[in-house]
Amino acid sequence: MSKKTTTPKATTSKAKATPKAKAKTSKVTTPKSTTSKRAVTKGAKVLTHLLKKKSITSWEAITLYKATRLSAIIFILRKNGYGIATNDITSRDTNGNSCTFAKYILTSLPK
Repeated sequence: MSKKTTTPKATTSKAKATPKAKAKTSKVTTPKSTTSKRAVTKGAKVLTHLLKKKSITSWEAITLYKATRLSAIIFILRKNGYGIATNDITSRDTNGNSCTFAKYILTSLPK
């Protein structure tokens, strides 16, 4: 009896090396010029508003700058060294229901 000999097929590994995820760090800076070709970010607009008027609410951010994630922008500004206090304000909506929203107040600039 003769045995058939077969050679094993070479297997190739198609697993790709995945790059390690880097933590995103965002930095909000004030707009330098309106004639610049770069678009001014919503974060920069919110920062400019805080520097001029000292406070902002989520409704102001939405209506003025279309910035719907104000808390995320405030988080980044705080991370970059800006002192921002949060005041919770309770009010009534058009139906008479109680609602609470945040008013962010600029208290200090980065050192």
